[in-house]
Amino acid sequence: MGKTTDVVIDQMNHICVFPECSNSYGEFGHNAYPLFANGRCCEKCNSSLVVPERIVRLHKQLADEADKKGKTICDPSYPLPPDFSMYEDLMKYHINRGKKDT
Repeated sequence: MGKTTDVVIDQMNHICVFPECSNSYGEFGHNAYPLFANGRCCEKCNSSLVVPERIVRLHKQLADEADKKGKTICDPSYPLPPDFSMYEDLMKYHINRGKKDT
């Protein structure tokens, strides 16, 4: 069978789309985009592969947009879109990590 056919069969059997993984993802699984255009993945692959890739791509997108405006994403004068409030909190955490409370 071809690669596409194998992916379809694996998805019908609820098997994670990542070739190195053979875990069942249960009833629904997770969207494996952007690493796979189609397909579902298990919790382990979602948290260890898909989510980190999404964060990297989001960070690059935000950095590119800020750079076009001559700013950095860590610049407090560069506002993030409202739907990125969780990301903004994450950035504040990383910026302040290691600083002693005053």
